[in-house]
This record gives sequence, structure tokens and C-alpha cells, in this order.
Amino acid sequence: TYPEGAAQRSEFWPFWSGAKDKEKCGLEAKETWKLIHRSEIPAGAAVLPCCCLYSRKRNGVWKCRLVILGNRELGNSQLTYSPTVSNSVVRMSLSHACRHNMAMACIDYSNAFVNAKIERPVVIKLPKTMREENHDGTAVLLRALYGLRSSPREWHLCLREGLRSIGLEAMPDEPGLFRAKDGTICLFFVDDGIVLGKDQSVCDAWRAKLLNLWKGETIEPKQDPRFPNFDQYDVLG
Repeated sequence: TYPEGAAQRSEFWPFWSGAKDKEKCGLEAKETWKLIHRSEIPAGAAVLPCCCLYSRKRNGVWKCRLVILGNRELGNSQLTYSPTVSNSVVRMSLSHACRHNMAMACIDYSNAFVNAKIERPVVIKLPKTMREENHDGTAVLLRALYGLRSSPREWHLCLREGLRSIGLEAMPDEPGLFRAKDGTICLFFVDDGIVLGKDQSVCDAWRAKLLNLWKGETIEPKQDPRFPNFDQYDVLG
């Protein structure tokens, strides 16, 4: 991962520049913030700076992520905890699927945190490369952004309510595990999801419902020549 200065000096900047434009367009399409004048900043409110971080994913995709410097937040809010599915439950669920010859489908939500709205007032300062012309980048945040302390929790609550609306209930002792009345199981680790169903048509139907909630993509299996009879998925972190 590279900060903006290092990324701009890199020979790969043309690729990252395109990723930055894509990130900016995506966040603006979601109405992630509302630009304000400095005179509109609430009294006593801290202005949290933002920065862009650049990376290249394992699949070769060039990535830009706008993040908030959450370490600058004032106070010590305890409303930050966000559960994810545990490794032991993932292993148990996959073993259960193998035992009962279940099918599988995988998804990845794009920029997941931004799907969650925030209610508390947060003022941010956009980096120069994300600002509108003739504006200093001061804005009120309307949706969760990476780096904000409460964003993981806000996304989990949003995810839970969205899945409940399509018939998936979280298990009381494992909030990252969801189950439908037809026996379908869904596991979520932040923005990655695994669907386990009685056959592929059931998995595909649930995957379509999940991708209809928020923008995302299907994670297709890969083939490893060392294990020709098995599918390999790059999912869950």
C-alpha cells in the first residue's frame, strides 16, 4: 500500500490515476458527502482529514481507497465493535457442506462501508485530488468511509438489516453466520460472502438476491493444476 505522494512518483501512476477517478466517481454517485463552506462547520466539531491509499490487489487490479484519518477523532466512543464470522465457524460450515454435498457461490461487495449511512455529524477535509474546482474540500460525511472508527459497525448493522429483508437471519451466537428457512447458509467476513445451498441453482438464486441489495461481483473459482478435481476461491480476507 502506498500513500499518494509515493504513488504519484511511481511508474505505475497512470494505472493508479484511473483507479482514483473510479473511486471518486463511485463515492460521488453514492452521495457519500455534502460539500459545505468552512463557516458552516458546527461549533467545536473536529475536521477529520482524508487521504488516498493505493495498492495492487492479488488479481492484478489497481486500487485506490479514500480513507479518513480516524486516529484524529475526538472522544472514546465504544460503539465501534463489528463482528465477523469466526474461522472455526467457516471450517465447520464448509465441512457441513462437504458432508451433505452442498453447492457454493461467493460474492464480494464493492466499497461496502459506503452502503451504510451515518447519523452522527462528521466533518471531513477531502484531499486535493478529490476536491471540486474552487472548493477547499470541507464536507459533511453522509455515509460510512473506511478509517472512521464507527464504520465497521455501521456496515454490519446495514448488512444485517439488508439480509433480514430477503429472508436471512443472523445466528444469535455467531453474528457473521446467516441462515434461511430453506437451509441455505451465508457466511460474511466484512464484504466477502459465501453462500452454501442444497444445489447450484439455489446458490445462484441467493447470490442474485445478495447482489441486488448492493453493488458487488461474483467471485469465480480458480483451477490449480496441482488439484485438478477441486475449485479454489479467493474469499474471506
